[in-house]
Amino acid sequence: MAATRGAAVSNINALRSAAARYVDFFSLAARRDRMARLAAPTRVAILNVDQPRKVATFRRREIEEGEEDGRLVRSRDLNGYFEYHACNRNCNSNYAAVGDQKLDSSVSKPVFRPYDICFHGRRNRALIEPTLPGENNESKTEKHEERTKGSLLRPGMVLLKNFISHDEQVDIVKVCRELGLGLGGFYQPGYSNGAKLQLKMMCLGMDWNPRTYKYGNKRIFDGSTPPSIPNHFSKLVRRAIQEAQSLTKKEYRASKLEDILPSMTPDICIVNFYTKNGKLGLHQDRDESRESLRKELPVVSFSIGDSAYFLYGDERNVHKAEGVILESGDVLIFGGESRRVFHGVRSVLPNSAPKELLRDSGLSPGRLNLTFRQY
Repeated sequence: MAATRGAAVSNINALRSAAARYVDFFSLAARRDRMARLAAPTRVAILNVDQPRKVATFRRREIEEGEEDGRLVRSRDLNGYFEYHACNRNCNSNYAAVGDQKLDSSVSKPVFRPYDICFHGRRNRALIEPTLPGENNESKTEKHEERTKGSLLRPGMVLLKNFISHDEQVDIVKVCRELGLGLGGFYQPGYSNGAKLQLKMMCLGMDWNPRTYKYGNKRIFDGSTPPSIPNHFSKLVRRAIQEAQSLTKKEYRASKLEDILPSMTPDICIVNFYTKNGKLGLHQDRDESRESLRKELPVVSFSIGDSAYFLYGDERNVHKAEGVILESGDVLIFGGESRRVFHGVRSVLPNSAPKELLRDSGLSPGRLNLTFRQY
């Protein structure tokens, strides 16, 4: 009886071993087949690269410099990497070719949906409850007046700490959200080489096109007209400039204050929203009119939400740049001889936004940044 049971167990083990080898064989064959397909990636020719579109099941695009007459783009789908080549921008065809087939771009264009900067769903209570007991009972006006101070980072560059009050920050978030969900609202911009900025952007007053580095009255990719700058935003900008000029006058005792930090009336506002992974490389703001640049009219930057590590310097070199933390409510102004300073955002500091701001405004985790300038 024992011998029979042992033989049965042996047979079962043999069958299991054979089945395992069978599965391994076909699994290996499947893997080899998949590797063979990946070794010969599909090429897709996009004949009109100015009109973005989805091709097949592509979810992500990694843009690289390619041949002289276009770009080589690698896209990941569910199975692996596929390559396609985009011809030059002089092509006027409305089709995208996949192998020997053509796709009508009018069918495959993605639908534009504005980005919502506010949070949906239930928040973690720990992220919005006050840190100290009784913090809600403290007058926000008293806190604002007590902590507001300014510092001169360099000639023409002034940092006003906690200049924007809590109520003003909440209002700015709500207004930007309302404008951002309408025509001309938040989207992820990209450069002419196909690279995407690591932020969401909306323009007020005039549109700035990162592909051409020019301003216009219409947004190129969807033809929308930028919303106007709210009047109370402009008033807050003028008040910040006056405060910065007052600090500058005390420090330098200049006979002509306008030479160090000129006044300006904003007609452009670029609104950027950085998520926790957002950043912006060192660059100069030099796309305004020749007159604006000649007069060295200042740029005024509002920071709301999470703090950011801000870089600035005379060269486009992160290792030589100076840094400062910009917190929610801070205003940074740079004009005069600092007008063309290189500047950027190295990183956003997650979970650093004031909890009462998140509670009262509904702002999503991240940093809302408004930069005002005069064209």
